Amino acid sequence: MPRPDIYLDGIRTQFRAMDAPGKLADNPIAVRLPAEIDRQIRLRPDRAPWLRRAIVAALRQGLPDQEIAAGKLAAAPISVRLPIDIDRRVRQLPNMQSWLRRAIAAALQKDRQSRSD
Repeated sequence: MPRPDIYLDGIRTQFRAMDAPGKLADNPIAVRLPAEIDRQIRLRPDRAPWLRRAIVAALRQGLPDQEIAAGKLAAAPISVRLPIDIDRRVRQLPNMQSWLRRAIAAALQKDRQSRSD
């Protein structure tokens, strides 16, 4: 019997079943992040599921109005494939790249605060 944390509907996955977002879009969404945020995201072992959860949470709850500090952007973008319906919504956002930067920075800050509590 396949393990549920590795297999989803008989297909080997890289994420746990509880992170399973359904069918993913064919093309990933990519965003260049400020270098420090990029480094922290790339160190995460669960980068893709974490990014999916961060983006979905930002769509559901909205984003704080704060802008992230403009600084040197990382050399390479971080990309993630999103569930098809979420992908469609994100691609329709005005200033998608800026929105993604804010969403990811807000999720990272929330993650840091929850660890320090």
